[in-house]
Amino acid sequence: CNFKWRKYNKFQLQNLAVVNRIPGFDNIALKVNTLLALRTAEELNPKLKEYYPETWMFPMEKEKFVSDTATDTEDDFYLWKPDKGTGGVGIDMFNKNQHEKVGYLSESAVVQRYAPDPYLIDGKKVDLRIYCLVSHLDPTEIYFIDGGLVKCCTADYEEPTQEKDWDPYSHITNINLNQNSPNMDFGEEGTLRKYECLIKLLKSEGHNTEEVHNDIIQLTVDVILATIPQLLVWRDTVAVPPNLRKPNFPRCFQVVGFDIMLTSDLKPLLLEMNSAPVFCS
Repeated sequence: CNFKWRKYNKFQLQNLAVVNRIPGFDNIALKVNTLLALRTAEELNPKLKEYYPETWMFPMEKEKFVSDTATDTEDDFYLWKPDKGTGGVGIDMFNKNQHEKVGYLSESAVVQRYAPDPYLIDGKKVDLRIYCLVSHLDPTEIYFIDGGLVKCCTADYEEPTQEKDWDPYSHITNINLNQNSPNMDFGEEGTLRKYECLIKLLKSEGHNTEEVHNDIIQLTVDVILATIPQLLVWRDTVAVPPNLRKPNFPRCFQVVGFDIMLTSDLKPLLLEMNSAPVFCS
């Protein structure tokens, strides 16, 4: 078979062509749109609310954010994440006494309540990069890709406090950011590890690794299912208009990356979804 790396016109593909992008997935993976999809699907699957920290869309929910956090204390912190941000660029942390930070920000973004009490490896905060393959939208077929990555911070974790400036190397697990740290460790059990290393560690600590693994997989499946209705609308109205539609055409698939944090009690929390994930860093 022939492979071509190119931008494509969805309407000019040959009938047997297979494309490694599902139309609309790049859009749905933006932080604001992912949040909208999850909120919409929560009526059918209330468990989705447990999968991510309390989150607000900016600038649309700026006033709601101020109102919802009115009774918070200076010990409550939030993360500002640009809607289209990648590589940890633009992420900022602030607390109630720094609410004025959001007053002048008009960029599309989400603000998340900072999730305290993370699971630590060697005293450092971590997150997981989990991969799935979406092979069909309707009927939906999802395959979990065996393995994954564990991304570690390069500085020991410390609870954020008002008295101390926050250290990105202690709170942000993004490898593109941490590779600039003098403590970046490229060893097999360093800053970037295999998912199997985490499972082995959890097992040595006496945890039920099958339950932890299944909870992670269930999160990824539920989140993808939450996006399917919007992806179908995109496909049927934007990508392939009715007059050009053919059975199973265009044939597309999508590899999706999930960044997932574990709390100290091993509850998975979705940090973000990535429509063009790298498989190493």
